[in-house]
Amino acid sequence: MKKGLRLRWRWGLAVALGACWPFAFAPFDLSFLAIVLLLALFWLSDAVTPRTAATIGLAFGFGAFAAGIYWLAIPLHNFAHMSWLLSAGAVALLALYCAIYPALSLWVAAKWWAQSRLFALPFLWVGAEWLRAHLFTGFPWLATGYSQTWSLLGGWAPLLGQYGVGLATAGVAALILFLIRHRADRRKAVAAIGGIVLLYAGAAFSQDIHWTARMHKQLTVRLIQGDVPVTEKWNVAKLSAVLDTYVKLILATPKGTNLVVLPETAFPVFQTQVPGLLRNLQRWSAEHHTNIILGIVEYAKHHYYNAALDIDGLAPWHWYRKQHLVPFGEYIPFPQLLAPLVRHFLPGLGSFTPGDGPSTLNVKGLKAGMTICYEESFSRDMPMNYSQRTGGQAYGPCTH
Repeated sequence: MKKGLRLRWRWGLAVALGACWPFAFAPFDLSFLAIVLLLALFWLSDAVTPRTAATIGLAFGFGAFAAGIYWLAIPLHNFAHMSWLLSAGAVALLALYCAIYPALSLWVAAKWWAQSRLFALPFLWVGAEWLRAHLFTGFPWLATGYSQTWSLLGGWAPLLGQYGVGLATAGVAALILFLIRHRADRRKAVAAIGGIVLLYAGAAFSQDIHWTARMHKQLTVRLIQGDVPVTEKWNVAKLSAVLDTYVKLILATPKGTNLVVLPETAFPVFQTQVPGLLRNLQRWSAEHHTNIILGIVEYAKHHYYNAALDIDGLAPWHWYRKQHLVPFGEYIPFPQLLAPLVRHFLPGLGSFTPGDGPSTLNVKGLKAGMTICYEESFSRDMPMNYSQRTGGQAYGPCTH
């Protein structure tokens, strides 16, 4: 009975700790909280059986993702017209799926590194995040490294990337717990302190290096946001007004602007539906020597793409097709199993095809790297942009 109570106490605490996890990220930016929460999680899962460690990780992960992605239920209810019960259930299932990965990391540590799990946990924790970002097209939301974007440990990003920053963060948490457990052993305490100092000193050193350089050639960019409500954006009766809003904003672009960037699906139509409008934009682009990167839905060879169209005067069009689609929004995971069920409730959902790889668009002789919205969370395709910290140039325009 007492053992059962202790386990329930651990599970309840793990859920509560996980629910605090999103506060380590923007817009709260409590970066230190990631270290505190990982320390507490490692402590909870220390000296327990592999099965118990896995359930603690599952409880923590469910709390973290339920709190971190709860907002997905709102568009599912408001715009996809799902009932609150169904939309909340879908989000809970996604949170439970994401929780499998921290559970896996704690289970492996307890199973094969029982005597040295504090040293194995940081690597296993980040390895599980890497796995979550790759399986089934990936869902890298709330990855540890992003919590340190504006903290000192974020200085490792230019050298080690997002996963390296996450490893340093989890490493600091494990070393602090090791120090607490072995504070009476001077040799081990000194080693733990030394490891923490090295992690922060290396990050500080990397942070002071200018890894990027300013371009000598300046690029003048105009970013346009039409402030069109989602309730109107996909309303056929409002289509003309939406297109007219963006066309007027494009035509108001000051002379000498090199690039105009519009949001994701700013034109909520297929390119085949507005050929005349696009030809007019081509002529305007040629007359003003201004590139336009336009979010629009592309229809090609019986496939639909969430895409960005680069209009460079009268030159042939160049397309960037979104590679990483939003699960249950732009594509349906396990389509043979889930597609009939999902489309019964939401006809037409998940009909996009992913793009065939990364590409760049040429803007006045410069290579512009492209991402569309959700893709920015995939660090393997877009490096973390620390240009504000290093004084360098941004990697390229993105459409949202």
